[in-house]
Formats: sequence, structure tokens, C-alpha cells
Amino acid sequence: MRARRAERAFGAVLAVTGVVIARASAALPSIPAQAYGPGFFPMWVGIALAACGVLLAGRTWWAAAGPPVSPGPAASSPRVIPSWRGVLGIAWLVLGLGAVALWLEVVGFLLCMPVFMLGYLWLAGEPVRRSVLTTAVSMAVVYWGFAKWLKVPLPLGWLEGLF
Repeated sequence: MRARRAERAFGAVLAVTGVVIARASAALPSIPAQAYGPGFFPMWVGIALAACGVLLAGRTWWAAAGPPVSPGPAASSPRVIPSWRGVLGIAWLVLGLGAVALWLEVVGFLLCMPVFMLGYLWLAGEPVRRSVLTTAVSMAVVYWGFAKWLKVPLPLGWLEGLF
């Protein structure tokens, strides 16, 4: 019961935060001769956060109508020792993001980020085929969305002449 209240409260906070972000981004000035301005992306992030908060809080209301779920043996264990993949995943996340920050300008977004993402997904235990597909689709969406649609220059590094 306590977990449901915590999820409901977190969902409410997330929804309110999303609404605040969306409203604050609407106050940002528009850019002349463009259909969108600096508040476009934060507005959609705020809307997505608000929707996730509503879904999270709503899920606890729908779950309250059903029978209570027992936590099971894994949830009652007092200590979880991380596997080698978990430890390497955290190290990859911290050191990999640092490496991306250092090499992004030189190597380029389209080479740095897929290597980082594929490495992290592998360490997280995701299947290779799904990892490659997820990485390819996300990199295409992010590159197209930022570089082409929002006109945010992403560094191309070694691929400078190709795009």
C-alpha cells in the first residue's frame, strides 16, 4: 500500500513538473521567420513528463481496484550485490559520457553516440539485434530532429564532408 501511495505521489509531482515546464517554455520568445522557437523542445518534454506522471499515478488507481501484489522473495532480500555487467555498466555510463564530451567535436555525434549507446545496451544485457536497431533508429531520429528540423548544429567530426 505504501508503494502505491509513493508511486501516486511521484506521478503527481511528475505531472505538475511537466505542466510547469510546458507553461514556462511557452513564455520563451519566438524566433522570427521560424515556426518554432527555443521553447518548442522543452514544451514537448514537459507534455511528455506530464503524461508519464498521469499514467504513473493512474496506474496505481487502476491497480488499487485489483488484488494486492506480494513483493516476492527478491524484493525482501536486504542486499543486492551488483553483477560485473552492472558495475561495468555504471562505469561505462560515467566514463563513456566523459569520453563523449571530450571527443564529440573531433569524432562527431554520429560516431561517438552509437558506440556509447551500443556499449551501454550490451552491458545492460540487451540482445545485439535489438541494440543495433534501437541505436540506429534513435540516432537517426535525434540527428534528423536536432540537426535538420530544429537546426541545432551537431558536430559531425570525421564525417564532416558527408552530411
